[in-house]
Amino acid sequence: MPREAAKPAAPPAAVGAIPDRGPAMMTALPGGGQSALPGTLGEKHFAGEMDCDFETALRMVELGGPAGERRSHRSLWGALLRMLRLNRLRGPATRQDRHVAFDGFRNPLHDEKIERDRRYGTVYTVVEHANAYLVSIEMPRRIPASALKELWKLPDEMPDYDYTITLHERVLAVRAGVRGDAMRRLPYISASFPSDFLTRIEFDNPVASFKHRLRDKVLEVVVFKASPEVASRAA
Repeated sequence: MPREAAKPAAPPAAVGAIPDRGPAMMTALPGGGQSALPGTLGEKHFAGEMDCDFETALRMVELGGPAGERRSHRSLWGALLRMLRLNRLRGPATRQDRHVAFDGFRNPLHDEKIERDRRYGTVYTVVEHANAYLVSIEMPRRIPASALKELWKLPDEMPDYDYTITLHERVLAVRAGVRGDAMRRLPYISASFPSDFLTRIEFDNPVASFKHRLRDKVLEVVVFKASPEVASRAA
């Protein structure tokens, strides 16, 4: 009798591959309810950060000129108007905005571009004063739409991101990301939704210390310039 052809061997599993446990492992909300979502993030303190409270640090800033109003317009026309106003400012205070210039069309299936940019850490403002920089980084505010979000019946409001802040020489680095098993699963099936981001801001002058707070989804950081003696040694 003819011999039965041998079946080809299955390819070896990739190193570090996660075994397939079926779709239920993905669709079941970790923790079994909305209580599985992370709560409010507590206060944090980092190496090199000042021990005073944030309001005290703000009072130590020597205003070098008009700081300009908080950014509110995100259209192309609004950006041009702000540029004209900044050109008329007098004094050493300067302002740098990073955000999308034109939001474009909207419909329920797409996030506004400014919210997508927040998830990449690219929406921030830097205002320079005589002795300090005021930095404001906008954190994500809404959980992006996805089939998994609807299945889990998650709310629209994004839980607070966890974050770390480091200050080294002239660079402020902020790394932030989602918290909890449920939120870490969503980026796998959601468009334009990285699980974390890294924002690096380089200053023109040497800096020495900072103080921060997270309020209303905005990370505010006061970064103090180094003293003239320290700055001259660093130059």
